[in-house]
Amino acid sequence: MKSEFNIQQVPLRDYMSIISERCYYAGWMNNLEYILWHSTSAGPRNYGHDFITAKDILTLSKMATASNSWIIFDGLLGEIAISLKEWELKYHNDLIRKSKILLEG
Repeated sequence: MKSEFNIQQVPLRDYMSIISERCYYAGWMNNLEYILWHSTSAGPRNYGHDFITAKDILTLSKMATASNSWIIFDGLLGEIAISLKEWELKYHNDLIRKSKILLEG
């Protein structure tokens, strides 16, 4: 079952997926949402066989701000959008619980 996205969330979801496809040939690589979010503060990085670029980071940041959301993968629902406030709390808590979440693959 797929979650419904609003008109501002669709481009963010699609762009995140494009980066995943470009770097891993996968529509949504495991932990993609964490890697991309980390990159928005840490800067460009190698990812798979390509890079998360400064342009990618700027685009993701603008889209997240415009939609006030981040897209995550839920094991039951697939790709879903959550508010930036919810995401920041989840991101922080998950980094504490799963220290290797920012490693590729």
